[in-house]
Amino acid sequence: MKSLALLLAGLQLGYAFPHEPAGGGAPSSRPKGPASQLPTGKGRPLPQSPQTVPNAPTLASALSQNSTSLNTTAAACKLLPGDLKWPTDAQWKAALPNAIKRGVQNQDFTRPDWHLSALNAADVQKAVKFANEHNLRLSVITTGHDFLSRNDAPTGLGLSLEKLKGVQVAVSYEPTAQGAAQTKFSDDPIKAVNKIAPVGSEQAAVTFGAGVTTQELNNALDVSGLFTMGAAHGEVGVAGGWGQAGGHGPLTSKYGLGVDQVLEYQVVTADGQLRIANAITNPDLFWALRGGGGGTFGVVVQATIKAHPSPKITGSLWWLNTTDSKDAKSVFAPAAQLLSQLPDLNKKGVQGYFYVYPNAIQGIFFLAGEDSGEAKAKTLWAPILEKLSKFPGMATPIQEHVEVPNYKVFFDAAFGALETHGMPAPAKKPMAKRTLFTTGFMKRAQEHHFESDLSKRHGPDGDDDDGPMVGKVNMGPKPSGLIPLDSRLLMPEHLMSPNLTMVLQESFPKMAGAMFRGHLTSGGKVWETDKSGNETSVHPAWRNSLVHILGSGIPGKVIPDLSPLKRLAANTGAYSNEASWQEVNWKETFFGAHYPKLLAIKEKYDPSYLFYVTPGVGADKLVMNNGRLCPASSPVVPTSNRVPESDNQNIGKSATGNDFLTLWPSSQAHADAEMIKAKAGLLEKFLASLGFGKPKAAPSPIVTPLASVSPVAAPTTSPAP
Repeated sequence: MKSLALLLAGLQLGYAFPHEPAGGGAPSSRPKGPASQLPTGKGRPLPQSPQTVPNAPTLASALSQNSTSLNTTAAACKLLPGDLKWPTDAQWKAALPNAIKRGVQNQDFTRPDWHLSALNAADVQKAVKFANEHNLRLSVITTGHDFLSRNDAPTGLGLSLEKLKGVQVAVSYEPTAQGAAQTKFSDDPIKAVNKIAPVGSEQAAVTFGAGVTTQELNNALDVSGLFTMGAAHGEVGVAGGWGQAGGHGPLTSKYGLGVDQVLEYQVVTADGQLRIANAITNPDLFWALRGGGGGTFGVVVQATIKAHPSPKITGSLWWLNTTDSKDAKSVFAPAAQLLSQLPDLNKKGVQGYFYVYPNAIQGIFFLAGEDSGEAKAKTLWAPILEKLSKFPGMATPIQEHVEVPNYKVFFDAAFGALETHGMPAPAKKPMAKRTLFTTGFMKRAQEHHFESDLSKRHGPDGDDDDGPMVGKVNMGPKPSGLIPLDSRLLMPEHLMSPNLTMVLQESFPKMAGAMFRGHLTSGGKVWETDKSGNETSVHPAWRNSLVHILGSGIPGKVIPDLSPLKRLAANTGAYSNEASWQEVNWKETFFGAHYPKLLAIKEKYDPSYLFYVTPGVGADKLVMNNGRLCPASSPVVPTSNRVPESDNQNIGKSATGNDFLTLWPSSQAHADAEMIKAKAGLLEKFLASLGFGKPKAAPSPIVTPLASVSPVAAPTTSPAP
């Protein structure tokens, strides 16, 4: 079925980095300096181990020493293999019988020494206690989607939560000291889920294991006519770093951020205790977990969040090219004009995404629930698109609008139905050429013989240099590695600045595959939910910013630098999940005024700093010393005040960001023809979901190619040959 994926496939660029635009000029090198250089990564020496390390004290005792800069006493440093106190293999297996020892370390992409896939909360407790007892580096990973690679480490114990599945839906939720009942951590959360009849006056809730992904959760909720907030990517976990750092998604403007949905967490703290965190039990921990960042305060094993009636959604998709594909300057004036219209559009219910390339702009926007309707969408966008096309060097825009009956149909269309994941591998067939509406999911399915990207990322893959297999040992979910990004939150006043055209042009990444990714995912309910900015610990700037803009490109020798935008929006901050690992003033940028309170809570529940991520609360309390993490003798304030260096220097590869690049329509007629097919497919799927007939078999991987034009090829106003 060529469904809305057809049009919404571009949404997947929320985790994508396109190929270098043709005709956009060779990528220029940024002046050398710490803000633009990548860490050494490939080929760097592995951490060397000293001969002996005495018993490790708490970090607090190490910090009490009066050394001037770095406490080089090895007593408090994290242990490495070869240290006298490093646990023997027998100790590892006695404490963690299911733990797996890593094979030979891969110097290009280092991984922890041991890996454990937790099957329940008790496994997590044992792992945390063992790591704390032996002063080991502990890293926690769920699905592997962290652009700052805080879910990985080159040594110690890697703890995976991907198997903590299980979903339980409830008509309502009331916080108690005992917390919600633990879910059954099933391998298939969808088949095991219960069905409820929502009550209009009650706030429905869903309790689920930390390993449940965005798409799994919404598939499970669909049988009850519900949905909830999740990432703009089906494979991202909801209970992990996405929600704990803020959590924006396709409809967060209408329903609130991920942190605004949370009703309860069950979390294992550094002492190995399973604690309830809700409005009446451990409320300080509950506050910190809703915005203070993942991997910092403990290991969340279960979450309970709000569930909402599934809305109908209207998608508005448009494409605007330069008339000359080599023109890499004309896009910035219409881009600035677009941004200036977003405050008014958001007040009328519009939310979504926009992408600025060197020679094109793409919009993917939504109206949901009572705000939806194709007629309304067309009325809203017609004058704006006409204005954009009048700018010098810009072509006539191509646009389509489509209404989708519910959230599951929308998400399946955008990312590929979860039911098609893991299809058996067919005989070798030529890969279909990508057409206008061939989604990134279908492309990957064809390339990997119809193995889903989920299984590709999460299953054993000995042929993948950076995959979970290290020395022929399955090391669990594959982390993304460090991805070059830079970002900023923008308030309405910044979007309407008379200098915005110049600022956008100066901030545009100087690298291959450069682009801006704009997220109109704040405003609306995000502003209304927490007007004080103090009810959750997410950066207060989210409560008055409207757009999260991100600069990205293909990993190479430089990283994006949005300094001009940061100077324009000096009074905001950035989303810590999608940001630069060399951010300056990182405490203020990522946490704002909440940082001191977050640090106090961190030290209350994790005084030994077992949980370490950078950037993260308390990241400057540990420093790198000869390849190992050691406590700083006093809070270290580097002269540059940049994010503290991590022991994890794995660099993501260019392939990480190219999976979701889709081609554009060659003409309005081309787009119209494909939309007719799409609407027929959407109707068929919706009727099948209601029990009227059965959905047709999965489409053949062979797709009839259509003439199409990409923003990275030569965009024109006429169909490509």
